[in-house]
Amino acid sequence: MALGILTLLFAIILAILPLGEAKDVQLKVKGIVASVFTPIDDYGYVNFNVIPQYAQSLKDRGINGVLVGGYNGEGTKFSIWDRRQLLSTWIEAATPLGLFVLFQVGGIPLPDAQDLASFAEQIGVSAILIYPDCIYKPKNPKELVYYVGIIASSAPNTPILYYHIPQVTGVNVDMVKFFDLASDQIDNFKGLKVETFDTALKLRGRMEGDQRVFISNSVYLGPAALAGFDSFILSDATVFPRLVDLIVRYGKSGDRRRVNSFSQRLIDLNEVISAQGNNLAALKATMSLVTDIDVGRIKDPTLQLTAEQENNLERRLKDEGIKVKQRQNNNQETYGRKRIYPPRPPVIYYDEAGRGSGPVAEPVEN
Repeated sequence: MALGILTLLFAIILAILPLGEAKDVQLKVKGIVASVFTPIDDYGYVNFNVIPQYAQSLKDRGINGVLVGGYNGEGTKFSIWDRRQLLSTWIEAATPLGLFVLFQVGGIPLPDAQDLASFAEQIGVSAILIYPDCIYKPKNPKELVYYVGIIASSAPNTPILYYHIPQVTGVNVDMVKFFDLASDQIDNFKGLKVETFDTALKLRGRMEGDQRVFISNSVYLGPAALAGFDSFILSDATVFPRLVDLIVRYGKSGDRRRVNSFSQRLIDLNEVISAQGNNLAALKATMSLVTDIDVGRIKDPTLQLTAEQENNLERRLKDEGIKVKQRQNNNQETYGRKRIYPPRPPVIYYDEAGRGSGPVAEPVEN
C-alpha cells in the first residue's frame, strides 16, 4: 500500500516538473568581440599552437571576447573535425583569461551545423552565431526563422545570435520582421550581428531583457559608440585592437572630437588594406605585418596576395605611420601559385551522433 502511494506521488511530481526542460538562457556577452582569423601553417593546415598567444594578445589590448569560425575565421573552409579542434583550443586558451568565446556554425550542410551547435554547447561557448543557408537561401523572414530555429534546437541552453552579412551570404530579408518572429518562436534567440547602422537603430527599441544587437562594421563604430551601443563584433578588433578600444571608450564618455579623429584613422587604414586586392587576404596579411601574431596566409581556394600587392601593402602601412615588422620570405614552392600539397591527413570518422574523437585508420575497400 505504501509503495503504491509513493509511486503515485512520484508520478504526480513528474507531471508537474517535466524532465529535460531547458534552463533559462542568459546572454552575458557584451563589449568588443574580435572576429579572429584562423592561423594557417605553410601547408594550409590549422596552426593551433598560435592560439594561446593570440588570445593573450587580445586580452592585453582591451578585447572582451572572440568570434571563432566567422567570415574572418574562414570557418566554412574547414572540416568538421578541424572546427571542433579549433573551438576546443580557443575555449582552452581564452576562458581562463575571462574572454567570451562565440562560435559560428551556419552556412554548411544542416546536419553538420546542428552537430557543431551541439558540440559548442557541450564545451561551454558563450554564444552561437548562425549564417543562413547559402545555397537554399531563405527568401523571407519566416523561412529564415525556421532555418535558425532548427539549428538553435540543437543547443537549447546556449544563446543564439543571427549572423547578418548579406553581401556574403546573399540573404537579405527584413531584419525587423525576422527579429520579431525569431524572438517569439525561438526560446534562446538573443539578437544578431548587423552590418548597417540603420538596421541596428531600428532594432534597438525592440530588444528585451538580455537581447543585444552587435555592430560589425567599423565605419559605424564611432557613431554607434556615441549613440550608446555597447556591443561590437569586428574584424578590426583583431588587427587594430587598441584603436578600436579607444573609439569605444571615448564614445562611452561622449568625447566626439576624439571619436571622430580615431574613427577617421581606422577608416584610412582600412582603405589602405582594401586597396590591395581581396580584402580578407589583405587583412590577414596586415595582421602578420603589424602584430606579433603570425596567422599565416588566407586558406585555399581564396587567392593569395601577389608579391607586388604584399609589397604595396607594407609600403602603404609604413606611409601611414604604422610600425611594420620584418616579413618572412615565403617559399612560393610551398605555398602559393606553385604550391606542393603535402600528404592528406587520415580520413576522419564519426559515430552515429556525429561525435568523432580524431583520425582513425583508413577503411578497407571491398
